[in-house]
Amino acid sequence: MKMLQKRYGIVLPVLCFLLSLSFSLHARPYQPKDEVVYKNWDKLGESSNHIDVFARVIKCTSASQVHLMIFNESSVDQVSKFVIEVTNPATQQKFSKEVSFSIIKATITKAECNSDASTNVLKIDLPEGYDPAQVKIAIEFKS
Repeated sequence: MKMLQKRYGIVLPVLCFLLSLSFSLHARPYQPKDEVVYKNWDKLGESSNHIDVFARVIKCTSASQVHLMIFNESSVDQVSKFVIEVTNPATQQKFSKEVSFSIIKATITKAECNSDASTNVLKIDLPEGYDPAQVKIAIEFKS
């Protein structure tokens, strides 16, 4: 009886582990059904004071937007100032937005569809006629 208990005592935990591993390998990150990512996070550039800026193009509910993510690699809090230029390759139309954002040392801040108002400056609405899958995004750092 004890031998049977020892044999099956190890089998059950191993079986549970393998089953949970199988589920976790097939798991996908949650993305709401009304969000469509056209371009995932691409690095736009790094400023001379070690601030990296990334962008993605996404449709949140009904509006297509450019979302920005800022990474302050520095050991001091900073205000990042830059201009984002969005180009529609089909028509060569362009528009730009100046961004000024305070960021704490060694942190990442990014816009999300459901993020609070503090990151609204990191969201840029695409005008009508801009194909979100084709837009080109450029950055020019001001400080």
